Amino acid sequence: MTDQNAEMPPKPSGRKIFDNRGIELVLLEKTDGLPFTKTIRRENAGGEWQSEQAPPALAKITAKRVKLSGTNTLRDLTRIIKGLTKFQALSMGRLPAGVPDGVAVPVVLDGMKGKGDHGRDYVHRTAEDFAYEAGVPVLQPFDFDVKSYPKHIRDKVEALGGPWAAVCHAVPELKDVEVMRRPSTSTGIIDTRDGATYPGGGEHAYVVLSDGRDAEHFMKTVRDRLWEAGLGYARVVGGGRVLKWSIIDHTIWMPQQPIYEAPPTLEPAEQLKQTGRMGQIEQGTVNVFDAKRDLKPADEVRAAQLFDATKASPEVQAEIRRRKGEWVAERAQCRGVSVQQAQASLAFIMEYHKLDLEEQLVPLHDKILGTPTVLDVLEDLDRWDKVPIADPIEGPGYGRQTAKIYKNAVGGRPKVNSKAHGGILYDMNDYTAEDIARAVQGGLDLDRVVRVLGVPHGVVTEALALLDGRGVCVDARSKEQALRRSQVETIARAAQAVVEFGEYPLPGFDAPAPAHLDGLRKIASKQKPEGAPFSVGEWLGTQKTKLAEVEAKAAGADLSSADTGAYGPLGVQSLSDFIDSTQPRKSIVKPLGWYRQTVNTVTANPNGGKTAIALEVAFALALGEVFQGRQLEPMPVLYFAGENFSDVRARVVLMCLERGIDPKNVPIDIRKGGFSFADHAKKVLFYTRQKEYGLIVVDTLAAHFGGDSENDNTQMQRYFDSFGKIANGPGIPAVVVLAHPSAEGAKLEPQRRLMEMRPRGASSSLGAIDSNLNVAVLPGGIVQAHLHKRRSKPVPDVYFRLKPLRDPSVVDGDGDLEESVRAEPITQAQAQFAADDLGTRILKEIQKDAAVSVRGLTDAIAADGQNVAHGTVQNKLEDLREHGLIDVSGENRNVRRSLTQAGQARLDEADEF
Repeated sequence: MTDQNAEMPPKPSGRKIFDNRGIELVLLEKTDGLPFTKTIRRENAGGEWQSEQAPPALAKITAKRVKLSGTNTLRDLTRIIKGLTKFQALSMGRLPAGVPDGVAVPVVLDGMKGKGDHGRDYVHRTAEDFAYEAGVPVLQPFDFDVKSYPKHIRDKVEALGGPWAAVCHAVPELKDVEVMRRPSTSTGIIDTRDGATYPGGGEHAYVVLSDGRDAEHFMKTVRDRLWEAGLGYARVVGGGRVLKWSIIDHTIWMPQQPIYEAPPTLEPAEQLKQTGRMGQIEQGTVNVFDAKRDLKPADEVRAAQLFDATKASPEVQAEIRRRKGEWVAERAQCRGVSVQQAQASLAFIMEYHKLDLEEQLVPLHDKILGTPTVLDVLEDLDRWDKVPIADPIEGPGYGRQTAKIYKNAVGGRPKVNSKAHGGILYDMNDYTAEDIARAVQGGLDLDRVVRVLGVPHGVVTEALALLDGRGVCVDARSKEQALRRSQVETIARAAQAVVEFGEYPLPGFDAPAPAHLDGLRKIASKQKPEGAPFSVGEWLGTQKTKLAEVEAKAAGADLSSADTGAYGPLGVQSLSDFIDSTQPRKSIVKPLGWYRQTVNTVTANPNGGKTAIALEVAFALALGEVFQGRQLEPMPVLYFAGENFSDVRARVVLMCLERGIDPKNVPIDIRKGGFSFADHAKKVLFYTRQKEYGLIVVDTLAAHFGGDSENDNTQMQRYFDSFGKIANGPGIPAVVVLAHPSAEGAKLEPQRRLMEMRPRGASSSLGAIDSNLNVAVLPGGIVQAHLHKRRSKPVPDVYFRLKPLRDPSVVDGDGDLEESVRAEPITQAQAQFAADDLGTRILKEIQKDAAVSVRGLTDAIAADGQNVAHGTVQNKLEDLREHGLIDVSGENRNVRRSLTQAGQARLDEADEF
């Protein structure tokens, strides 16, 4: 190690130097006289140590740009840290260009304004105002809180030589990276009265990353690599939430995040002293680390399995129960609710990441804004948009501006985005009848809930039935108004659907004339259709009548089965009646193992043929073609193209030209653009009622996943549940989801990939599907598809040839020829021919001359531009003989080779191919 004040020796000649110009920091300073850092006190010698955290609210602070040199970045950092006072902290981001150098500007809350133009006289403490610049290196801190490690982790870290050595053990790529290390804020504190040392412990480290935009990926990858190396542990926090933690705090990656390096306040200052916090720099052959290029990805599957096993351990489960008990007791006391209500609220939030309508939120300025419920916020979203609040689970004790309300978050729906523990997203949308019933049972007015949420009629009637079953009385006036509002909402939603999909009739509704759409747009936006044609009103009247008929039929229905032989209120049947009344399952595309009412995945690497196969099957099914030797029943197809729309367009245009058909005659409907499938499953169901689709393709799994982690079992289970709802909906289609493989599967060789690959995501994804088709590209442009997981009769592998497609009439926006590929179905024998081009070429030469020598074969193949070794040809001849494709007679110079019947058949099929 090298002391921060010593002269740095010359850099080794082999050292890799990057251009560090442009690296900046932000110096944050408190202006209210309150410190950023904690206070540590010890009243008497031999007494207990006490630690008091600084006030959590980051109010009344200024921000100033600090520039670092391009050659001694870490040395500059140690100098800056050494000069920090307890009223100062650092941020790794960059201030907007409009902020003058050397000028401290106020930091105000997001949504509030300072004295002048934004970005010049004030800034917001957001990722936008403390942004990383593309391609510019940044400092990335590591925080090692050793005292919080479980004993077995602490022992292992010590055995490896300390925290940084443990990181380099798990991530060897960092061994040669230059790093600045220093003890954390609470280390090295000694009471001079008796020599006692404060039981703190920890370390900070800094490296330089080549691009700040890679910081999140870098920290989370290092965390998962630490888990693979046995240096991860489960951290249980408020409400019993379990975090995937490790010896680093992987959440320190946001550019606006304060980094506390200043010394603490010591009381009494005369007796308490702190030493040994000098920063030390370890030189390396790399002074800037390129995380995107040089960091090996973690084995996500292995890390997830280790985390799941740790969560299930008795110690972690006991801590979860303790934390849940504490949260429930505090909630019951503070909110004046029963323990049962607090438990139900916690379970709802933790399981669904969705906030109860009666859940109270705590804004930063709660004295001014009060403590609104979620319904209050939804009632006035413009007022509450981007207002900082406390995390709904952790509460104000964790910080009063930990989270923020967003009017239009993921999917354009209201959510709470919390930065607690690395980031949590809470829903404030898509409330079900059960959610509404629970809110009304908790004291909210039904009519107000329906008005604020815009609940359709069917959901209101279902909620009323739930309340009635629980013996909850609803005010008659509120009930009547809610039902009336919900009818208007239902018609408005139908009108909105017609506006978006006017060419199709809606389920239970008639398609209006195009001239009516202006009036319907007004209805969809809750306006009166003044000036609209009178026929719009007639259309609405007809739809209301149909709606009433549908609801009357639903209200009169009970659980009794309509099947012959059913008896009792639940529709229970005898075994024989069940067999007689239940239809056998029917396939959609049997060669692939796809049946009605199933959810299936197709897993392949990027550019591995997923989309090509999906479109080939879609065309074959929509047109009723023969596919892999089986006649398909023609059915309409719905294709969700979540990405690469221009590529999909080129593919389908070229496929229509090759088939010589007009696109208007192909019953395939396409929805372009990714969206959160789980959040909009009901809307998808609503639209799929207009056509009984036989096949619904979701391209891709990632493009339609609205969660924040594909390894989160809860989020992934909800995601795949939405596919199940579609598969069991109108037409009971086969749902096929195109997926990328897990990181582990992507690295496998093609043949192992076919047998072992699984779709990316949590373990719940594989458990929720009926089949998974693994796809790999083989030599010769051949694509093989193997049914890896199935709940059906096994099917043989199927094969495709990636056939190039082009046509002079299909050009891109620049006028250049568009080129694409088609996954043309082929037989297994044809696939073998294409993959074994050398064997086929040898058979052709033997067909010409039975006496051709091995040297002659080698020369003939070389004449065609394929250079192969003499021994390779000899080995291939032996393979052909063993497989019964050639007969061999004679010896030495008199040897003769002839094609067997099987060999001739192979050549005949190869010529046809």
